[in-house]
Amino acid sequence: SKVLPLTALGLAQVINSAWHILGSRVLSDVPYVSPLDFTVMRQVLTCALLTIWARSVESDGKDKRPIRLPPFASSDFNKLVVGGVCGGFLVPIFYLQGLGMTTPTTTSIWDGPMLPVLVFCTTLALGIEKLTNPAGRIGSLLLTSGGSLLVLLGDYDTRQSEIADTRSSKGSDSLDKLTFLLGNIIMIVQVACFATMTMMQRQLKKYPPLTLTSWLFCIGAIANILVVLIMPGTSIWAVAMKSIHALRESKTFVFGLAYAVVGMSAITYTILSYGSRHLESSVVTLFAAAQPPITVAMEAVLFTTPVGIKKQVGMVLVVVGMYYFTMKSTTCSVEVQLGNVNEKKQARILPPVLQEKRSMIV
Repeated sequence: SKVLPLTALGLAQVINSAWHILGSRVLSDVPYVSPLDFTVMRQVLTCALLTIWARSVESDGKDKRPIRLPPFASSDFNKLVVGGVCGGFLVPIFYLQGLGMTTPTTTSIWDGPMLPVLVFCTTLALGIEKLTNPAGRIGSLLLTSGGSLLVLLGDYDTRQSEIADTRSSKGSDSLDKLTFLLGNIIMIVQVACFATMTMMQRQLKKYPPLTLTSWLFCIGAIANILVVLIMPGTSIWAVAMKSIHALRESKTFVFGLAYAVVGMSAITYTILSYGSRHLESSVVTLFAAAQPPITVAMEAVLFTTPVGIKKQVGMVLVVVGMYYFTMKSTTCSVEVQLGNVNEKKQARILPPVLQEKRSMIV
């Protein structure tokens, strides 16, 4: 059944959407803590939490042995390193930096409609997935992404007052525009890194989700520590002291770090690993398109931000597009499993190797 992984992915997007709002404020009271400092603490704590959790829940065989890492320099190990560096190291840093230079809704657009489009095109280009029911899937994907972009257009008018306040306080229009542009470029890179991690998770689906997620974050933590060690003017001791001081000084920082470790990292990434075992990468990332509507709804409730007609229409389009894309993908998957496909349709759905194996079985 696909109900459980789909429901879990929906929960993950609610967690992510709340982070769009909280993440933009987590460092506001502690300007001496950089995005890299925060990411180091987040990844190290998440690595420890997930390792303990995975070892207590998942094991290899009846003798309860911990699951071992893939052999060094093997294909699985290389994919694990790529996924860990992209997802456990680059994504959190680029995200927090980009979020501070844009707005929560703008960030959710890059994390939302742009992500499934990129993953869908990339997996097709690399041959990781086959294009089944092209008209239905492409149409519903465009409907979902278009709905999210419509939410952004509706949010534009609301943000004009904020942008004007920022310009007047800085005294420079060009600086504000340049900052916003650089923030969007950073978010594009972040989306590419996240898409890469998602595809690696799909390729490593034979490993249990908690264990796989703990490996990814431990690799990310190691990468963060190495960067701190080689960067001039900083050290592990300095990062630890600044973080301890921030924990004592700011309740927002305390809650933000706890939320990032438990919610954004441990729970969300484990859900992504679990979803990748049961669903295609394009379906897993499609749920990110729900972030703009959820973020807008949360901002409306928490900060009484107005929700205009464009936003409302965009939300409806996102829901409809996600439903049809998911239905088209899961329907094709079920048809292949049950053998309810003719030879012509099988050629479009299955890669050549699986076609040969299926013909031998039949």
